[in-house]
Amino acid sequence: MKITYEGEDYDLDLQRFTLKQAMAIQSYAGTSIKGLFETVEAQFEESAEDTPELFKALGALYWLMMNQAGNVFPISDTDFPVVDFTAALFQGLLDSAPAADSGAEPGPTQPPASPPASASPKATQARTRNQTRNGHQRQEVKAAS
Repeated sequence: MKITYEGEDYDLDLQRFTLKQAMAIQSYAGTSIKGLFETVEAQFEESAEDTPELFKALGALYWLMMNQAGNVFPISDTDFPVVDFTAALFQGLLDSAPAADSGAEPGPTQPPASPPASASPKATQARTRNQTRNGHQRQEVKAAS
């Protein structure tokens, strides 16, 4: 997800993190990375009250975003303007959300909602995953059966 914060563009990738990052986040926030995102999404969707869990989730997401951008520091040193980062994060969520179905027919600039019936199931189910092995990252494409 792209986040523009304080005039800088960041990528917050919840599928790309290290074991050390995951362990630091779980220790700090008491939840998984997926749990962080769910906490923030619940706040966004329900306008729930601010809770310690929300602040920990925001802090951990900010820390992960900064770490992924190369700004490495201990998670316990995370500090930022909460309202500004929350607004940037929510804007990133809105920008990355799938467009609502308008009911319009696909046009030349609008792709069809699903692949054509003639498409190979293996081709449409291909997935990409990153694996880290011995500190080296490689990209591997596998077809799902």
